[in-house]
Amino acid sequence: MSKEIKVGILTVIGILIFIFGYKYLSGAKIFKKENTYYAVYESVEGLFPSNPVSVNGYQVGRVTSINLIITGVGTSKALVTYAINDDISIPVGSSAVIYQADLLGEKSVKFLMAPNTQNYKDGDTILSTTQLGMVDKLAASITPLIGHIDSLVLGLNSLVDKNNKDNLQAIVHNLNEVSAGLPRIANGIDGLVNDKNSNLNKTLGNLENFTGNLNENNQKIDKIISNLVHFTDTLNQTDIKQTVNEAKIALNEINTLLDKINNGDGTISNLVNDKKLYENLKAASNNLNLLLEDFKANPNRYVHLSLLKIDRTVKTEKLENDQKKKKTGN
Repeated sequence: MSKEIKVGILTVIGILIFIFGYKYLSGAKIFKKENTYYAVYESVEGLFPSNPVSVNGYQVGRVTSINLIITGVGTSKALVTYAINDDISIPVGSSAVIYQADLLGEKSVKFLMAPNTQNYKDGDTILSTTQLGMVDKLAASITPLIGHIDSLVLGLNSLVDKNNKDNLQAIVHNLNEVSAGLPRIANGIDGLVNDKNSNLNKTLGNLENFTGNLNENNQKIDKIISNLVHFTDTLNQTDIKQTVNEAKIALNEINTLLDKINNGDGTISNLVNDKKLYENLKAASNNLNLLLEDFKANPNRYVHLSLLKIDRTVKTEKLENDQKKKKTGN
């Protein structure tokens, strides 16, 4: 075999190895049959040929090509071609979803299988959709937030004018004074707490003394309680109802007596209700007072004459007795 033939054979083998290597690196199945499916998208940003296609996280194919198709004046869409393993059936109604595979923005495709017994055929166009990735969602969330931040900054700028700035400085100054006074307030609170603790200790001591006195006078207390129980037993044994009835009878009799006095029956009623008798008694009392006052002022007028008469009578009786004795003696 000549050298030229050997060089040609080696060249062909190298080319085949290069083709198979390229196919292998691009994810193509060299010795396995694949079915081709198509899907149309509004945007395929971040998606490239050879990106994997998976079902439930298991790779079943790859993106083979992405082509731009014109749908109208100034409008276009992207046609994506998928190569799926021949042993994977795609039910009718399934969709090819482009999603973000990582934080760097690299896109992948996953097939969402529909519950259908009919399958797409090789070369059919399947449904398509795009799922927002984490970066897209974050950007969508941040966009309105940025607007709010701008509004907040503008509001703060409007607040921080000269007058408001002076007011803010005054507020900060007041806060500094309040913070400087906090240690004094804390010391005052500590003193108050200490005083309250002292009072509490005194109260607890008094309570302890009180309980000690109770323990020391336990016998006396028991005696008082027993006397009280005896007293209540005595009250229970006493016929209180009869006593109350007797008191009612006595009160009725007193009321009857008072009615008689008020109605003019009897001597007591006359003394109480007869105004003339009252005037006479009052006059007699006045005369008696006058007589006593005159007696005190002029006692000789009433006492002297009576004493003379008594003296004469005594002397006369004595002479008569003496004379009788003399006659008897003779």
